[in-house]
Amino acid sequence: MLHYPHIIKRFTPSEDDINEFIGLIVEKALITEGLYSAEGITEDPADDMFIACALEAETDYIVARDPHLRNLEHFHGIQIVDVTTFIKKVKEK
Repeated sequence: MLHYPHIIKRFTPSEDDINEFIGLIVEKALITEGLYSAEGITEDPADDMFIACALEAETDYIVARDPHLRNLEHFHGIQIVDVTTFIKKVKEK
């Protein structure tokens, strides 16, 4: 994903930048076991896995650009927001 042409064109990351970013994600990420499943939650069945992962991890937010997810706005206490909204909420805290 970080090697997509539009990402490279917009951000011009070096290979070291990309590797460092991926390393940070791996270091900070909570890896779920995949014990939860969700079906028929979103209009796009491929997006249901993000709902299941968020439920299993007991997250407060899903940050997404995908309209199928964002149209839900919230699900079982999980707020579904865009990046700008999420950053604003983090800054408020």
